Amino acid sequence: MRVNQLTISGSTVITVIEGDIFQPGDMDLFVPQGSMGAITQFLADETDYVEEIPMSVDKVAGAPRNAYTSPDENGIVDVKMYIHPCTGNLINLVETKLPSSPSAVMLFHSTMVMNFITWNSIVSAYPWMLADRVGLLNSYRYKETRKVAECLQKYKGRGFQVVDAAAEWIGSHTCRTYGYCGHTIRSVLDRSTMRLCFESMSNMRADVVDSSLTWLLACRVQCEESSMYCPEAGWIRAASGECLVKFIDPNIHVSMQH
Repeated sequence: MRVNQLTISGSTVITVIEGDIFQPGDMDLFVPQGSMGAITQFLADETDYVEEIPMSVDKVAGAPRNAYTSPDENGIVDVKMYIHPCTGNLINLVETKLPSSPSAVMLFHSTMVMNFITWNSIVSAYPWMLADRVGLLNSYRYKETRKVAECLQKYKGRGFQVVDAAAEWIGSHTCRTYGYCGHTIRSVLDRSTMRLCFESMSNMRADVVDSSLTWLLACRVQCEESSMYCPEAGWIRAASGECLVKFIDPNIHVSMQH
């Protein structure tokens, strides 16, 4: 994991942080651009996992291809699926568009899945929100695509609440400054991010893979007026200086009340 900067993300990490609150369906492994070959070779040589039929990016939990218009919006360029012939356990091996494996994590559909495990630590971008079983939506869209809606419904079925604005969770706060506000620029090293080393490595510094990783969530409402559609683009920036953006559709402001 350390050499290839591999990270584990998805629902598996939630169960590590919050306990056995549900049974993950698979495990998502993320590798930076150019590292897919080394991991596929390792799985072939050192494990019993075999590659399943080719799959498209839209199968990855949290970042379905048809939810966005391009890899720029999900940060993923390739996915391979592996299955254990005896247990049926599944592994999704995901190659990110940028040379930073956690970069795609911060483009997921909501904050509840913005967590990852490195070789020596657990990282959670919105830990207090996760502890309250709340996820802040990372989207500028007035209506989510079918696959994203299905992902969100799955987590709602697991006891999570999905909100459009932090005010729905915490109430009054300083917009664009408070760490859990969707309009606040965040960093993997800021005070709102949880970085926890495993006990056996507690005397070490948590390896977050990309210490320069920053992001801004995409939003579809303003904190002070959550009933009005007012989209803003989101983005992530890696240590390489490369940036991926969730673009805004050219829609006029409309009421989100039904």
